[in-house]
Amino acid sequence: MNSSVRLRAPIAEDAPDLVLLFAELGYVVREQTVRDNIRGLSNGSTDRAWVAEAPNGLLGLVSVHLTPLFHAPGHLGRITSLVVCSHARGRGIGTLLVRQAQYYCRKSGCERIELTSGDHREKAHRFYESLGFQVCSRRYVNTIGAD
Repeated sequence: MNSSVRLRAPIAEDAPDLVLLFAELGYVVREQTVRDNIRGLSNGSTDRAWVAEAPNGLLGLVSVHLTPLFHAPGHLGRITSLVVCSHARGRGIGTLLVRQAQYYCRKSGCERIELTSGDHREKAHRFYESLGFQVCSRRYVNTIGAD
């Protein structure tokens, strides 16, 4: 990996670049939504995000959320976003971002860290497994619509 890559918290001015990164994963997200989410992170929550930045722009993002466990001591860390731009994949950026999330979760008293990945993302699955993640449960989703 290039030593000129640094991790930092996202700022509102990153929103246009983050919209493009999410689009690479097939997610359509409004720039204002990204700005609002960045602002929410800066309001003292335990949730965090980091961008990987190089001199020529943003290369990736990871976001992590902490949830107190009810049935056990500690918290659950959940990576809810991980994206690396297509031209920077395979250069260690994703590993750097995941390691940052793991460090934060460990420091914050998490018992474990989890993430989800679409069934069609086979390369991502191999990447997560290379970092020690294991498939251990099913995820059920119920979309709550407006009445």
